[in-house]
Amino acid sequence: MSFWNRRVQEISTEYDRGELNLSQGTIQKTIGYTHPQYTAKLYQKYQDDKGLDLIKDPDFGNPQRLKEYSQSTLRCLDYARYLESFGMRIGEVDSITDFGSGYGNFCRIWKLWNQQIKFYNCDLPEMLDIQKHYIENTVENTEGVEYITHKELDKVKKKNKSLFIAAYSLSECSLDVRTEVEPYLAMYDYILIVHNIEFDGIDNVNYFTDLQKRRLNSYECKYEIDEDSAKWWLVCKRI
Repeated sequence: MSFWNRRVQEISTEYDRGELNLSQGTIQKTIGYTHPQYTAKLYQKYQDDKGLDLIKDPDFGNPQRLKEYSQSTLRCLDYARYLESFGMRIGEVDSITDFGSGYGNFCRIWKLWNQQIKFYNCDLPEMLDIQKHYIENTVENTEGVEYITHKELDKVKKKNKSLFIAAYSLSECSLDVRTEVEPYLAMYDYILIVHNIEFDGIDNVNYFTDLQKRRLNSYECKYEIDEDSAKWWLVCKRI
């Protein structure tokens, strides 16, 4: 049984007991995870950001927070500002696929930035149930919010620019799943993939270096270790 198959079983067992609690058990160790030093670093980095006040975490789900902000929320802002530095404008993006959507917090934030956005939460069926629960309790306008598995990526639609985000997700899939996802990457105008060096015996640096050559040769890409997270970030935009 794979790492995530085991974790999903544990998460489902905890979630089935009742209300969503992001600060306890396996749920806290995975989708609700907080690294105190990293969270503090991100808060210090963005404490004067003009968009910070808008995205405060609600109480629902009991996320661990630093001065009203979870690590997940500060990461989402960090990713957005990084993409902006690479040429993306938040207002031009009308379709996002969040591959491995955690508990649905990125959807909450992007719907605050743009209520008309099409937001595709892409995950395992058990995780989609949790995301739907969280989003329906924290997002005022859920029109355009979709829940799909990786086998339904052909359902993704856009009118203007699209974004594919995969933070600690595509890099934690089997090679079989990655192979199924790869052909869909060319649908997107912007791509951001964040990952650890390796997962389950797979050298992710080699894999994503090769992926750029095989699937992303019509994109401008930057691939580097992010100083704050100490993880590898691959960002690409269509040329």
